[in-house]
Amino acid sequence: AHLSVADWPTTCARTCGVNTRLVLVDPALPGLDAELLARLAASLRNGPVVRVVRGTASPLVAISGGDRGLLRLAREATPRDALDPFQRRLLRHAGIGNAPTTLLARLASSPLPILLHGERGTGKARVARALHALRGSGPPLIEGGDARWEPIGPPGAVYLAAAHLQDPAALRAGIAAGWRIVAGARSEDPLPGVPFVRLALPPLRERPDDLRALALTYLEHHAVQLGLPRRRLDRGMWALIHAHPWPDNQRELEQFVLDLLATVRDPVIRVASLPLALRTRLEPHAAVTPDLGSFEEVVRARLAAVVDRWEPGPGPALYDHVVDGVDRALIPLVLLRTDGNRKRAAAILGMARNTLQTRIERLGLAARGDAASD
Repeated sequence: AHLSVADWPTTCARTCGVNTRLVLVDPALPGLDAELLARLAASLRNGPVVRVVRGTASPLVAISGGDRGLLRLAREATPRDALDPFQRRLLRHAGIGNAPTTLLARLASSPLPILLHGERGTGKARVARALHALRGSGPPLIEGGDARWEPIGPPGAVYLAAAHLQDPAALRAGIAAGWRIVAGARSEDPLPGVPFVRLALPPLRERPDDLRALALTYLEHHAVQLGLPRRRLDRGMWALIHAHPWPDNQRELEQFVLDLLATVRDPVIRVASLPLALRTRLEPHAAVTPDLGSFEEVVRARLAAVVDRWEPGPGPALYDHVVDGVDRALIPLVLLRTDGNRKRAAAILGMARNTLQTRIERLGLAARGDAASD
């Protein structure tokens, strides 16, 4: 039956018993204000969770604990379905906990402005869009442009990046007018005195497990979007990826994966097959540690740029240049470990002490103050 707004407090009180867990309100029913009905139902003491959703079979569905069929319908119609699989995977690896959708759905119900704070590229705008989607209804999300934002017109929902968080008066006016505000900033207190609900987005370098999962998510998703066959990364590629600090976080990682897909056609992407521009983007940060994969792949990556640029000339041959370069880096490191004891250093290197002495003198390493003690 079509009921007037005035009938709803009584109807809700009668329909939403103590065992009701969830109420779904259909905003498409003519003559009714779905948001008002949701607020009326939510105002009941010990009332159920109320959601305004589209496409339900009736204007009001009360879900009781004993009705599994209706409970299944409720789960299928919750705002969680507003997120596509790609968005849900990204949220799972955004560094905001093991149940990010539940957390964001709870934050989405807050009338206070929400502040997402973190370094550049940590996905603040994406999380803001997910927050808005999980609200389940209402006007579309406005993303602040270059101009200063002002709360003009009917209240809506807005995402304000750091550049727009310079006018506390406008922000307070928007809150008072009923605007749903999500802000993104690098500081957790961009406007002192404004009552934000804060959510921190940690940098990618602090989350190695999320780094690998996000790289795979981007690789799979964008390969499908570009109509490409499945790609995978070999151990050397993972070594470079884990060694890089990713100062631009998820944004930098996603762009790197897109560039990989656009420039490398092999089904298995190896360091040696990377274009020079992509290699040099990561190579300055590469390191060789036992948990970073193949030593050979990392060395190959560093030598590739040298080989590409080398031209024969009157100086040392390429082989001597590379070997001498390795000795200049390796021998001082081993001597540092042995406190300058060359006998112990030679044992670690697997060579005779006299051979080590000859190399130290030829490369001029003794002039750097290396001890000659035994």
